[in-house]
Amino acid sequence: MPLRWAARFYIWVIRGTPLLVQILFVYFALPELVPGLNLPDFAAALPRTGGLAGLDLGTKTIGVAVSDGLRQVASPLSTIRRVKFTTDAAALLAIVADRGLAGLILGLPRNMDGTEGPRAQSTRAFARNLERLTPITGRHTEQPRFDIGLADRTVQPVGGFGGDGGGGRSLTLDDVLMRTGALFGVLLVVAAGAWTASAISPALGGLALLVGLVATLGMGIFLAFRRKPVGVVLAVVYAAFEGLFVGAISQSYGAAFDPPGTPIFESIVVQAVLATLCVFGAMLLLYSTGIIKVTQKFRAIVGMMTLGYFVFALINLGYALFFGGAPFGIGGSGLLGIGISLFATGLAAVNLAIDFDNISLAIRTQAPVNYGWTLALGLVITVVWLYLELLRLLARLRSD
Repeated sequence: MPLRWAARFYIWVIRGTPLLVQILFVYFALPELVPGLNLPDFAAALPRTGGLAGLDLGTKTIGVAVSDGLRQVASPLSTIRRVKFTTDAAALLAIVADRGLAGLILGLPRNMDGTEGPRAQSTRAFARNLERLTPITGRHTEQPRFDIGLADRTVQPVGGFGGDGGGGRSLTLDDVLMRTGALFGVLLVVAAGAWTASAISPALGGLALLVGLVATLGMGIFLAFRRKPVGVVLAVVYAAFEGLFVGAISQSYGAAFDPPGTPIFESIVVQAVLATLCVFGAMLLLYSTGIIKVTQKFRAIVGMMTLGYFVFALINLGYALFFGGAPFGIGGSGLLGIGISLFATGLAAVNLAIDFDNISLAIRTQAPVNYGWTLALGLVITVVWLYLELLRLLARLRSD
């Protein structure tokens, strides 16, 4: 009978509750209901960006998990086999320096009644010893130093974003602008070539569209799970493939909706470009004046909505290609389709605010200069996404 009650409770509470509601509960409500999960002092001591490491301190090994720079995703990294404290600390600090981490979190193994036994005392002793440890000499000339703490103490980082990435200079706005301009240059050059090839031969245009789509989707998924900053080679290659896709699909929209002799400012592609610039400028103004404030809750909500729309877009693409839903997929050019395009355009626009905030935070917290390619590529991807959604919206509005 107790097992039956437990099964009914599971079905009623877990399986009967939408997954999104469960995620929101865990993210927002659970830390408030369980004080031990909410570390306001720890959070206040950290910069707003920079990866964290969680340590599972055992008697024979130390499990290490790390987050990305924006603390959205954490994953296991390695297991350190314990030898002696100095050796263990050297291995940990090497990970800190190599990853440019902003803080460490140690789990405090209390007893079920809330008291602390030998394991908890050992964890506190390890944290105190690590606090007193001076930076070790390694292949990096400078390493960030930490005041390590537990649930009731803080982790105080030195070096803002998490260090200079190994002795190099910090990121500046000029670095981001130059890299963004370079990526847009590569994208536009390749897009112009794909447009010309598509205009000459529809077969070439279809090939360019397919190659660009598959490559950008594949590389996008790879980069989303990549733990290190994006380098110049990956950024340029991605921009080139994205330009291939953008040029081919723009030419196909132009051929479909712009009859010969269409004035330049009535061209669907030109209107989409102008609309993209207007939305970009509006979002930059709203962010810079503080009307739109990017908080952790804002990031979480927009991130979940973006992930959900990405899944929907893949389903919609399959429906359009294989089930006769062309050219727009679900909703077609009716009110539902226009509503979907308006939602997607708004979602791309608010992602611009997050990109602006990422750049601002990285500069203020002295991110390493090699992080600039990651920021630049993120901005380019969002702008292209916004352009494509506006292009689809205009096409739906022009359709019968």
